[in-house]
Amino acid sequence: MPETGNNKTKQTNNTLSIRSKPDGFVFYALHQQTQAYFELVLEKEADLREVFTPFVQEKGWWQQPDWEVVIYEDSPRYTLLPVDIQSPSNQQAFFNMLFAPDPNRTLHSFILSDGIQRICTDPFSERIRLFEEAFSHFTLHSAQQQALEWLLHQAKTQNKTHLLAEIQGQNLFLSVANEERWLLTNAFNVENEAEMHYFILRCMEQLDLDPFETRCLLRTEKNRFERLRSTLGLFIQHIVQVELAMPDNRLRIL
Repeated sequence: MPETGNNKTKQTNNTLSIRSKPDGFVFYALHQQTQAYFELVLEKEADLREVFTPFVQEKGWWQQPDWEVVIYEDSPRYTLLPVDIQSPSNQQAFFNMLFAPDPNRTLHSFILSDGIQRICTDPFSERIRLFEEAFSHFTLHSAQQQALEWLLHQAKTQNKTHLLAEIQGQNLFLSVANEERWLLTNAFNVENEAEMHYFILRCMEQLDLDPFETRCLLRTEKNRFERLRSTLGLFIQHIVQVELAMPDNRLRIL
């Protein structure tokens, strides 16, 4: 189980950054100083191979050694564990307490900046196999780790508790941090916006967050953001929209 999740990398002038999310992929390509942005949506995970493979081949990225490929995996199956739990079998045991056991599961472990916790993620195994087929070398990162580190930085910078809600397909990624540490991180399956309201407000209630001081950050498309802000604004004073900035796959406040 790699600590960094990294495979072999190679320094080139061609860079392909991929955000692998539950409902598809976002691609950002930099080739000879020319930039290109693509989005590939999956109607269902079963379509992965027949959609992803011809797309990557058509773009000329398939098994090209002169491309540096960086992949940010956005899996809803993840948890935080103490950094002292180093044994892969022990990490697997804790993970199986939260998620259905899977004998084919391969966890990826990333140590967080506080030095006392690690995030263990379970990327979609079929996607990892497909990445290995498609690219001669790539680097794998945890999108959840990146979001958590960014959130904690915002909380420290503003000296204010921040709640981050990222909505992707039917997945709601919910994390909270104050100026000292992370308070919560979890992923929920949601069927509609009413369930999004419920989990966000329930999180506020359970953590006893001040609705007049807590900053609520929402990452979703603009129309949904406006609807959510209209409803959540009855209970939370500070609500702002964030987006994913390419090519470095980092969040930023709009």
